[in-house]
Amino acid sequence: MNKQHLYILFSIVIALSCARCKDECTDFTNPDCPNYIDPCAGSSEVKAIIEIAEQAAPFIYSHIFEVADIVIDGKNVRFSCPVNYAQYTWILGTETIHEREFKRYFSGYAGQYIPVTLIVQKQPDLACFPNDDGIDTLTTSFYITDKCQPSIEGVFRGAWDELPTDSFNVSILAAEDWDDLDGVCNGFYISNFSKNNPDSIDISGDAHWHTNYAAFINTGLASVNSFKGNLYLSQDKQHLRADYKLHIGNGEFAPHVFRGYRIN
Repeated sequence: MNKQHLYILFSIVIALSCARCKDECTDFTNPDCPNYIDPCAGSSEVKAIIEIAEQAAPFIYSHIFEVADIVIDGKNVRFSCPVNYAQYTWILGTETIHEREFKRYFSGYAGQYIPVTLIVQKQPDLACFPNDDGIDTLTTSFYITDKCQPSIEGVFRGAWDELPTDSFNVSILAAEDWDDLDGVCNGFYISNFSKNNPDSIDISGDAHWHTNYAAFINTGLASVNSFKGNLYLSQDKQHLRADYKLHIGNGEFAPHVFRGYRIN
């Protein structure tokens, strides 16, 4: 290779290198650059969001609230907005509340839809959202169901996580309490969560608390059928997950996770 060829090759390498330099973009204010930083990232329009949640129980499970569009009659319901705003105005029945979060007890409303409205206000980010007036209003409703008709009732087919191909059915039935008081439904009958025992376990009184979409159970060591765990129904009411332990004797429990789909 003579000197002329070397010079041409060197010129080509320099030209390509300079072209790459021109193509590089490091201006973080330029949307076409890979390191662009959007000044509106993390900013949003003022938007009212309502979260409705049912309390599991007033005492031992008082810290548990399950987000729900259906709640059981005779329960505390929490209303909250997950976004921090300058001002909140809730309208619930004849009440007007100015808090980010509050609770109310509902009894005697089974079969009814309860509307709730939230108006939020905040200084808008006009640089990012020039049409935002800083006020937004949302109205929604939730349904109150009879205590004897929670959505978690039903028959579900599924399997334990450790044996995913060995499927079986489990059932959950709201039960009147042991005093046979009409319509109290103070417990559950659950069956076949041990996979080989279709007999029902009567879970009543303080051994359990439930919401429309979940049940929290601890029967202690009363019998070989003792059950400790939580049942969760999906919001579409079609899938059940159960995280629980079954008493296998001598104070020992076997843990299981059941996942199933509704068949009834």
